[in-house]
Amino acid sequence: MPDDPLVKTLDVFRFKQRDNRWKDELYGNCVRGDSQGYHTYGISGCGPAALATAIYFHREDNVQGLHRRDAVVTVGNIAVRSGYRVCGQGTAHVAMDNIPELPRFGLTSTRILGQNNISNCIRNNGIVIALMDDSITGVTGDRRVRPMFTTSGHYIIVNGIDEKENRIYITDPGIRNIKSSSIPHFLRYNEQSWCITK
Repeated sequence: MPDDPLVKTLDVFRFKQRDNRWKDELYGNCVRGDSQGYHTYGISGCGPAALATAIYFHREDNVQGLHRRDAVVTVGNIAVRSGYRVCGQGTAHVAMDNIPELPRFGLTSTRILGQNNISNCIRNNGIVIALMDDSITGVTGDRRVRPMFTTSGHYIIVNGIDEKENRIYITDPGIRNIKSSSIPHFLRYNEQSWCITK
């Protein structure tokens, strides 16, 4: 346990990638590999949903043109126009670097990794966007167990940590709606994270 264990949870609004307002809208012009049409926000919009959640936490309704009724699509359109939508892979990491820092949002995005950096981010009222990947080859020997976070890459929000109880608290834009994880389990599958701050 850390010398000064952090126990803190931030209240965030959960943007769901499968919200009825946008779940069937196209996210880019990406054809699905299973010949079932195109990728929609409901299928692969976790990146825009996580970004909208982080931006909204810091800016609420104070961003012109970004409203709860269409925030995920607005952020997704920025990603597509900027070339951050990568067909077959989802939302590029560079979207997490650059979209929060656009002048209209005015936030800071810093790449981080590890428990101390995540704790420091939350301690300073930052929101963490975390890229999870349960399918990384060689990470786990328990392949028979259903992955907790995803069967591929998936962006989630870390909005709390309780180092005394060894828990991380999560706002998941996906259908699994994961709400918490043990810190070691989370760190095992956390490929990259971003601290989003004012």
